[in-house]
Amino acid sequence: MAHRDLLQVTLEYTDIDWLYKEPNVSLFSEDFHKYSTTAGLEYICNEVYANPSLKRVEATILLAPERITPDLEQRTREAVRRYCLARVRETGQDERALQWRALRALMIAIVFFVAYVIVERPLYNSEIWFLNGIGEGVGIGIWVALWFPLDALIFGVPYYRMDSESYRRVSEMQLRIKPAY
Repeated sequence: MAHRDLLQVTLEYTDIDWLYKEPNVSLFSEDFHKYSTTAGLEYICNEVYANPSLKRVEATILLAPERITPDLEQRTREAVRRYCLARVRETGQDERALQWRALRALMIAIVFFVAYVIVERPLYNSEIWFLNGIGEGVGIGIWVALWFPLDALIFGVPYYRMDSESYRRVSEMQLRIKPAY
């Protein structure tokens, strides 16, 4: 449940590893919940990503009492931080790779665009319908070539930054492990 800037999540698991990997639970089981289709941390990160106004996260993990050890909560907090930092690094790598590919594609597209601008007027002013058609086709091709790099730089790169921010918030979440009754 989300309240203004706070996301409060309660996850009931039979295995603490389900926080990091997809739960192995049948759809027909009473243990299947709305969050059972993905790893718990990914579920939480997706909630934060879908609600960018959320600033804080509180998570409660319910486990069978016999699965809770005295140091489990602290070890889980440390594991959550490690996992989230690894995902932040991974999304950062993906962001930089996309940015590099987009800039490279943009440079190539700009070269073609400049060449097109130079030859465009003679093609459009031509009385020959074939040359007019070629001019139209090349113009469409140039805009298609510009589409990927502009889309990636304007929309793609910021999405990776939003992913990283979601993982950063989750890495700082307040985590409690309680026995399920």
